[in-house]
Amino acid sequence: ALRMFGFADLEEYSSEPSWSPHAAEDRARFTQLLQRCLTEGDAFDIESNMIARDGSPLRVHTIGEAERDDSGAIVRAHGAVWDITEYALERERARYLDERLSASLSAISDGLMFLDDDWKVSFVNPTAEQLLGRSHTELLGSELWALYPNTVGTSFEQAFRDAERTRQRVIHREWVERTGLWVDVTIYPIETGLVAHLRDTTDDVEAQEREDEHERQLQQQAALLDISRDAIVVRGLDDRVQYWNRAAAELYGWPAAEAVGQSITDLIYHDPGEMRA
Repeated sequence: ALRMFGFADLEEYSSEPSWSPHAAEDRARFTQLLQRCLTEGDAFDIESNMIARDGSPLRVHTIGEAERDDSGAIVRAHGAVWDITEYALERERARYLDERLSASLSAISDGLMFLDDDWKVSFVNPTAEQLLGRSHTELLGSELWALYPNTVGTSFEQAFRDAERTRQRVIHREWVERTGLWVDVTIYPIETGLVAHLRDTTDDVEAQEREDEHERQLQQQAALLDISRDAIVVRGLDDRVQYWNRAAAELYGWPAAEAVGQSITDLIYHDPGEMRA
């Protein structure tokens, strides 16, 4: 301890108050804890800033407790002190990097959710909160299957289990009832668990549904036209056949597979001039 604080010997150290190595911002706190230890017998365990005699800053971990005589009276205090300056600096660097990483992940426009080996949420960014319809407080530290019990036994659970088992990326699309959104979930295995990348694909799904509905309507209309007794032909402005129903095939003798794509003038007219007129 003497070497840590830069004193030559115990006599030199004892000539100054016990709080003298402490930085100004921590002196009052240390003095109060020491007094309570000596008067009330309260033990203490703190981190504080100290300054060595050469002016070097120190971060120290100090513990102290009261010593009593046979009658139970407090006679002195004793304890221990550790120089944790390097550890504190490394911890501060790690905290700074963690904050920077967290800020970067939070700024991403897509959702991110980290799961540990116990399926508990260890990180979630604001976009993921919005997509899932749950707050940071609800999600962080909660088990995935406790949050979404209705997904147990479904393809959603299977996607996560497959990513964990195969250590390969798995993509799954899920309807989130709480938010009324379709979300594409891409699950990546990492050393400490899984990362789920969430993207809102509601517009894509709705556009595909509209396209599918349009295609179904066209197929229904084509089926109706195909059973018509009248020959029905659709051609473009370039005179090429785009649609040719069954009655047209029976009337002209050309099956639809051969007629579609051909010029209507070359296909059925001896004198194309009459048709153009």
